[in-house]
Amino acid sequence: MIIQFFVVNKSGGLIYKYERSSNTPINKLLVLSSTIYSLCTMYDNLFPSQNSLDIKQAIRLNNKVITFYKSPSGVSFVFVATEPCYNIIKVVYQMYSNFVAKDPFYEVDMPIKNDLFNPEPFFNELL
Repeated sequence: MIIQFFVVNKSGGLIYKYERSSNTPINKLLVLSSTIYSLCTMYDNLFPSQNSLDIKQAIRLNNKVITFYKSPSGVSFVFVATEPCYNIIKVVYQMYSNFVAKDPFYEVDMPIKNDLFNPEPFFNELL
C-alpha cells in the first residue's frame, strides 16, 4: 500500500505530493523531501550505479519502505509504502513525461498543477 508519494525537482524541492490518509503540514513535507533527496544523493555517490540513467533505490525502515527513482532529467519520484514500488515507477514516470514534461504551460521545477497527472488510481493496482 502506498502511503505517501512525492515528486522532487533537481534541487530537492517538493513539486507534487500525495498522502493516503494523513495531512502532514507542508513545512514537514518540505524538510522530508529535502532529507530523502540528500540521502539518496549521498547513497548514489557512495555506491555509483552502473547505468546512471536508471537509478532506483529502496530504503527499508521498520514497517515502511522508501522507494526512490531519479529520472534522466533529474526529477525524482519518492514512494513511501509497505513494500518496494518498482512496478509502479514506469507508469508514474510515463504519466509525468506525457502530461507534465510535454505540457507547454508547465514551468520546469515549479509545482505540478496539471489535472491530467493523477497517478493515484494506479497506486492500489500495480503494487
